[in-house]
Formats: sequence, C-alpha cells, structure tokens
Amino acid sequence: MAWSQRYDGVNDYALFASPVVIPASTPFVIEWMVKYDVTKTLIFAGNTADTDTQLYAASSGGNIRLRDDAQDLRLYNTNGSLLAGVYNKIKLTRDLGNTVTLEVNDSPEGSSSGVAGAFTFDELNKMSGVTASTTCDYQYLKIDVNGSPVINLDATSSNHVAGTPILTDTVSSNDATGVNMPTDGSVWVDLGGSGISITATPIPSSESFGVASVKKSLIISPLSILSSESFGNTKVINPIEINVNSFDSSSEFGNASILIKKAINVIGFNSSSVFGKITLFGDAIPIVIKNKFRMLKPILKNVLRKIKGGNL
Repeated sequence: MAWSQRYDGVNDYALFASPVVIPASTPFVIEWMVKYDVTKTLIFAGNTADTDTQLYAASSGGNIRLRDDAQDLRLYNTNGSLLAGVYNKIKLTRDLGNTVTLEVNDSPEGSSSGVAGAFTFDELNKMSGVTASTTCDYQYLKIDVNGSPVINLDATSSNHVAGTPILTDTVSSNDATGVNMPTDGSVWVDLGGSGISITATPIPSSESFGVASVKKSLIISPLSILSSESFGNTKVINPIEINVNSFDSSSEFGNASILIKKAINVIGFNSSSVFGKITLFGDAIPIVIKNKFRMLKPILKNVLRKIKGGNL
C-alpha cells in the first residue's frame, strides 16, 4: 500500500521541525518522488530565508535548479525525461569531487561540476517565501549526507487521518507540518496496493493459520510445519502457491477449498502427514513430492488418481 500527500498549488507547504543542513564539499543524495504538471514551474524545497537554498523545476528550459546558501545557482537539464501525469523519481547526487549529477527515473541526465556549497532545507513545496504554483503529489523526499540518511519524509508512513497533516520523517522524527492545508484528511491520496504474502519461519508446534479467507493472490511459504500443525480451513479465491520444505508427523493442510489454478510443492513428507480434504473447482493441482518413505507411495498414487479423475 502506498500513499502520497497533495499540495493545491495555491498557498500550502510543509515546514520541517528542524532545518536539514548539508555541509560544504560533502557528498549528498537528495531524492524525491512527485507527480505534477511538468510544463509548469514547481517548487520542491527551500529555506525560510529569502536568499538561501532553493530546489525547483523550471518550465522554461525543462531543467531542475539547485541554489546553495551562497546563492550559487546551477541548472541540470532533464532532456525531456520528466513524464506527465505519473510519479517521477528525481535524484541529485554530489560526489567527493563536488560534481552534482541529476537522475530522472533512474536515468542519468544533466550534471554540474564545482558544486561545493552548503545547503539548508527547512520547507517542502516552498522557497524564498513563494509556494508552488501548480498542484503536486509527493510520495517522499529523502536526503542522505555523507552516506547516512538524514531525513525521509514519507507519505506512506504518515498518519492518514483528519487534522493538521503531518508528513512523517522515518529517520529522526524531523516531521514536516502542513501549513494552509485542509484538515479533513483530503490531502492524503491512497495509491492502492497489491497481493498478500504470508511467510512463517518456522511455525511452532501445535499452531495453525486457523481459518484464512483471501480474495487476492496469496503465497504461503513456511520453511517447516511441525507435529500436529495445520493450515486450518483455507479458502482462496484467486491464484495460490503453497511451498513447504518439510511436513512432520500428523501435519495437515486441513480442509482447503481452492477455486482456481493452484500449485502445491512439497519437498519432504514424513509418516502420517496428510493434506486433509481438498476441494477442486478449477484446474487440477500438480503435486510435486520427493519422498523417502515407501509406505506413502500407495497413498500418494491414490491421491493422484483421484485428482486426475476429479474425485478428490
């Protein structure tokens, strides 16, 4: 699940709890993920002092501009790589030789040498008393100095509720407080999520997953299931993959209702291990078993025969 924080392009911005200082001639990485109208000028970050650090994108010339505390302004050509209507990952990196390189969506673009100045950031979406003039959505802004994280303002890690919006810093709690922002929770944009993954390493004795009802893709990968354990009654409505390294005595899957394509891959089965009752509503389940116990061969042959015949 990912989130972003929206700025209206009128007068809102976020103020850091404490300024972030990048010393002169010190390597740094400034990275941020943002969606905005790339044909317009957008302010990314700055300092409350009118003549200090500025970081912004200029619509004229299609470049990213960075000015240090001594007002040394440098331009970094994007070569048209900023994409409209999607989130762009933008990164500025200064190396030990004081060369700053711009990357857009992991592609190297413009660079500038002799960038040795210091930078002080304390506000997002504002610089020199001016806020951004276009709507934008930020997923994060993070800064590393000399190889160590200094700040990571992350919308996903923030509290997405009504009230004054607080953009959470996951590094040192140097959170950014929203100014002139709505307090009804509308500044938080839910970008959605993906499937579910459950990993157990291992599951202790006599425990189980209980009754699991899953509506999206599920991968269950315990390294081992010990004596008397089970998955309980598992109902899965979309593709499932179950990978188990070993089954100990009396272990079972319980009653598994599997509705579509499935794969059950078991490396080792010990005596008395069973799958329980498996109900098939879609394609047959391929069962891959490497077993050293001859006593299980007749049982497994019978299971496979029932699967092929659709009677399991």
